[in-house]
Formats: sequence, C-alpha cells, structure tokens
Amino acid sequence: MTGVLVLGGVRSGKSAYAESLLAERERVTYLAPGHAPSADDPDWQARVDAHRERRPASWVTVEGGDVPAAVATLQPGEAMLLDCLGTWVARLVDDADAWSGPSDVARRLIDAEAARLADALADCLGDVVVVSNEVGLGVVPAAASGRLFRDLLGHTNRVVADACEHVALVVAGRVLDLSGAPDLATAPTFGLRRDPPGRSARSAVSGSSAFGGRPANPEIGAISSDSMISRGSMSSDPAEYTDRDIAESTPAGHIDLWEDAGLTGFDLDDDKAPS
Repeated sequence: MTGVLVLGGVRSGKSAYAESLLAERERVTYLAPGHAPSADDPDWQARVDAHRERRPASWVTVEGGDVPAAVATLQPGEAMLLDCLGTWVARLVDDADAWSGPSDVARRLIDAEAARLADALADCLGDVVVVSNEVGLGVVPAAASGRLFRDLLGHTNRVVADACEHVALVVAGRVLDLSGAPDLATAPTFGLRRDPPGRSARSAVSGSSAFGGRPANPEIGAISSDSMISRGSMSSDPAEYTDRDIAESTPAGHIDLWEDAGLTGFDLDDDKAPS
C-alpha cells in the first residue's frame, strides 16, 4: 500500500495534482466525503461539476459514507482518491450539530474519526491519495465556528500525515515533496534547546552572551537577537548542553517574551499555544 497526503490552499492545484497521480490507473474509487451540493449554492455545484468532468470515465465516484470503512475495503491493485479531508471534517461536525456549544464535543468526535482513518490507512492493502486544505496560514477567523474548523482540520492533517508514506504541499501550482522532512519529534533544534557547556544562560544578565562573546541586549536579556546570531562558539552536540531553558534567563523586572506569548520555554507545539 502507498499512502499520499496532498496538502494545499484554495486553487493551489492540489486536486489536479492528486488526480494526476492516479491518471493511468483503471480501478480508482473517487471518494467525495462532503455533503452533496444544495440547489441554493450554484457556486459549489459548479466546483463539483468541474471535478467530475476532469475524472476518467472508468473511475467510480462514491459520495459521503463512512470514510475510514471505505478505505479499509481497498484490495491489492485498487486505488482510491479521497478529496477532501476538509469537507469530511465539516460533514462530521454538521451531522453531529457540534458547531455551537462546547468545542470539546467536536474535538472528541474528530479525534476519534481521524484516529480511525489513520488506522485504516496503515492497514490498507490498496493505494490511497488523500487531499486536504492547508489551513491556519492566514488571519484568525472572526467566527468561533471558523476557528474550530481550522483547529480540527489542522489536527486531522497531522494525524493523516503520520499515517501516510508521502506528503506533498502544493503552492501556486508548484509541488513540494515533504516526505523526507522531519516531524516535530525528530526536527533539528540547531543547538538552541540547551545552554552551552560550562556556562549558565543567566551569565548574559551580567553583560556577556550565553552564546559567545557579544554582550546581550539589556532590554531583553539572553534571548535577544543579538546574542542568538553569535553562533561561532555554539556546540554542535546538543547532548553537551544543560536542561535550563534559555527563557529563564530574562532579567527580573523584564517581560518574559515566551510566557507573554503563551508558550512554555521553547515548546512551540501548536496544540499547546493559546487559542
């Protein structure tokens, strides 16, 4: 089985690229997991019609239904195009009437369904191409439902990416292969996670940078950009550093920039950022 997640913004070309991956396959199931277009939404109907016209006549279209169960039924030699996770998430929340009220209801629902889909992808015998919108790169939505959708789909994208062998990001008709990119657990830290050996980050308060001989900016202490760019004396081995967070070195009476941003130390996991 080969699993591919294709991410991209609106009109980026993500669906066209995903379709091209299976263009020469005869046995393809096109799974459209969202609601069918309503009569009062001609724009959405036009979008759906455009997708239908692009598909080869031999492809079989399935609309709605249980997405993880459909993925699990694929057999060797068969292929599926799932387009897209955004409409799937929206339909699940719609069907549960969970856009209003406590967001925990929708979050628990999508957590469970995303986990089911990831399990189905991991055990699938056929080939699956999954399309999804990359959300959260623009302004924060004004409506609570918009913010909830952004969070739910962002979480779903991460879960599905972990279950797929390949991940591609389509931007302005250009395709970036992210398959070999490290995930959050294995991403490089560039030597910033720990203090240099033999020196406390608090030494910056007394006039020297914890990362070299340049003095720290007295306005923000050891986490100043001036000290961070002095890389010459940095060890390339993170294991040599101590466990004290650099953020602790901010002088008393100054604003701790990390805590002010709602972050703990250098943990930049979106799930722990303020909503």
